[in-house]
Amino acid sequence: MDAVRPTCHTSNVARYLIIATCPHCGSQDDVDQREEVFKCRYCGSEYAVVEDVLPSGNPWPRQQEQPPPPPSVAVPPGVAPVSKPVGPFALTCLILVGMGTLGGGVCVGLIGRSVRPPHVRGTHGSYFDDAADVPRILGPKLGIGLARELTIHSKYAQLEVYHPTSIQRHTLRDGTVEDHAISSRLTPPPAEQLFRIDNVDFRRVPAIVRDARRRAHVDHGIVTKLVLSRAHPGHRLGWTVSVSGAKRVVTLAYDLTGHLLSIHH
Repeated sequence: MDAVRPTCHTSNVARYLIIATCPHCGSQDDVDQREEVFKCRYCGSEYAVVEDVLPSGNPWPRQQEQPPPPPSVAVPPGVAPVSKPVGPFALTCLILVGMGTLGGGVCVGLIGRSVRPPHVRGTHGSYFDDAADVPRILGPKLGIGLARELTIHSKYAQLEVYHPTSIQRHTLRDGTVEDHAISSRLTPPPAEQLFRIDNVDFRRVPAIVRDARRRAHVDHGIVTKLVLSRAHPGHRLGWTVSVSGAKRVVTLAYDLTGHLLSIHH
């Protein structure tokens, strides 16, 4: 993977761009170094963006984004600042304490408690670590239809559903679902390739990811996706895990209980 200094760019994204060579088809394209996985636009192959494959002495190493500083909060005189994030309720209590009101006295014991913000998957977590939202949010999209394939990536998940009159693809990202109609004319696959996700235990996903990463033996390997389908022998429903490195991709097949079925190098 060759790195070049970006020129003639004014956006913040430009300073993270490098030119990468696809190890599968040899084509070159711009890659954002902040992404863990890059998909080749020419052959569709996915591979890991690994810093160690940059040439030695690279004058433009991967840059780290700095989080924005926390907002400052003004408190009444005589009230010690709170080190934890202050929400609207706690800020109200601080003001009441400073005014010496009865409500302030009631709030004294609650000021130091912080309210946990809603979990935003795309910012704080990965579906590889907790896939519970996938069936909870995407499951109702099935309706009377049947799924042909469910693909889970680190930051998003896609469910392909065959309805009686159309084929839909539903993408879950940051807790929001985007619906796309693929076609209303395609011939549906055989019934033995379709399935429901109601009885699939998605709590096993983190353990499957860890086991695949350990068994793949890929240098700098990262799990790029898990695919739930009936593509296994006998049309059994199971998981296919892809582990990508700088030079090769390993796929591992698991049943629904997390038992390893096969490894393909």
